[in-house]
Amino acid sequence: MTFRSRVTVALTAVALLPLLGFGIAVRREAKSRLADQAAARLEVVRAILMSEVSREQNTIRERLAAVRAELAGKNELRRVVDGDQAARGWLLDWAGSAMRASGLGVLEVVDSAGRVIGSGHFRNDFGRSERRLIETLRLAPGQGFVMARFPLPDGRATAVVAAESIFVNGQTIRMIGGRVFDSSRVEELGRGREMAVRLMYGTAKPADSGRVLQESPFIDVLSTDPAGSSRVVAIEDGSALTRAIESLDRWLAVAFAAGLGLAGLAAWWIGGALARPLDELAARTERIDLERLDADLAVDRDDEIGVLARGLDRLTRRLRSSAAKLRETERRATIGDLARQVNHDIKNGLAPIRHVLRHLNEVAEREPAQLTAVYGERRGTLDSSVEYLDRLARTYARLSPDLESTPADPNQVIAELARAAPGGLVATDLGPRITRVKADPVVLRRIIENLMTNGLEALGDRGGRVTMSTKDTPDRRVRIVIADTGGGIPKDQLDRVFDDFYTTKPDGTGLGLSVVRRLVADLGGSLRIESTPGTGTTVTVELPSA
Repeated sequence: MTFRSRVTVALTAVALLPLLGFGIAVRREAKSRLADQAAARLEVVRAILMSEVSREQNTIRERLAAVRAELAGKNELRRVVDGDQAARGWLLDWAGSAMRASGLGVLEVVDSAGRVIGSGHFRNDFGRSERRLIETLRLAPGQGFVMARFPLPDGRATAVVAAESIFVNGQTIRMIGGRVFDSSRVEELGRGREMAVRLMYGTAKPADSGRVLQESPFIDVLSTDPAGSSRVVAIEDGSALTRAIESLDRWLAVAFAAGLGLAGLAAWWIGGALARPLDELAARTERIDLERLDADLAVDRDDEIGVLARGLDRLTRRLRSSAAKLRETERRATIGDLARQVNHDIKNGLAPIRHVLRHLNEVAEREPAQLTAVYGERRGTLDSSVEYLDRLARTYARLSPDLESTPADPNQVIAELARAAPGGLVATDLGPRITRVKADPVVLRRIIENLMTNGLEALGDRGGRVTMSTKDTPDRRVRIVIADTGGGIPKDQLDRVFDDFYTTKPDGTGLGLSVVRRLVADLGGSLRIESTPGTGTTVTVELPSA
């Protein structure tokens, strides 16, 4: 992500996060207030309901009191109580006219045994037990108003009921009266208040969104089920609240989208204003390298970018002044490295020749007659060493030679070097029919000769032997192992043996193992060295087969 993009994203986020937080807070507050308004409407409906029911109860009681006063003065009632069958018909007729005259919707006269002896709304109720309703009315003062469902000639009616009592001939006669209070009256309470009000009876349950405004005892006089309850339930009309929230969400979405667009454009412009001088400075900086230091980075700005540009310009000037010194130092170091490497390789090439000449001198002094024969035996070593030095000279003459990729025989190179080594110090264990490796013969000899020379030097005056062995590996490589029985390499020096110019020999160059490592890497091989102080060192070289 570019600097300009990051600045744009950051500034846009900084601008939109407060707007988003404000929108969430507004939505939460609006939803809370709408919920409070709905709760307030419910309380208003509850208050109206209780006022309506209270007024109904007072009206019922007043009218029952008038009916009670009228009935108390009737001698026919005493005759009914005494069991006069003829008087029972009069009571049934009187109950109907009294109910209509008082404006009640239902009216029952019940004897002390709880049986209906007069019914104004349905003559066929005569003799039915009304004990459940009487008991419920007796407990009503602690349970609010009582509702009951009565039979009518053409159906049923639900009414709010109350009771009055009179004593006749030592018996308690009760009058149960009420006014119809059905769903149609209840539904009027919710009109214009965005809610539906329902009257529910018995075990019916309101919907999940319904709230019970009032609950009271309810009895169906024709049912044998235990007394239940009637509930006035208000169901909130959620559509208005939903529409208000959806409208608010739309406005918030529009505001957020507009804020996003404006903030994005502003942030993009600000990011461009910040990134443009940095891009120009970066373009100038890209032209700086060790070969071209003439780029001018100074700018006429007095802000932080100007300070950075002037600092880079000063750095460029310092690089320009020191570049020549660096190139000269590198040239001298390269020449010195090359000289030390040439010296090291020539010394290795001269070592077999020196050994052969020393041997010939010994033969000439002790057994002159054998000189010709010994010379014939060692002539091959002299020829191969001279050929090696000649090819080495041609290689260095080209400085960067292209390595020949002709197959080379490791066993042949090891056998030649072993013959040229001092007698008895080098042993070989060459695998039969070893696969040739893909390597320049001179490079392969330099690798093995360097390792063998290091092993011989490690023997010193303590004696011992250097063993060179070869074998094929399962992964189509050739493994060359050169092990000596010298003093070994301490662990603190083992990690540095491949560093350039690191040596523990007084006259060493520190290039032997460094050259070996580089040559093995050029051939695509691997190099591993293991050493135990006091026991010896083993070097393992694995090269790809040809």
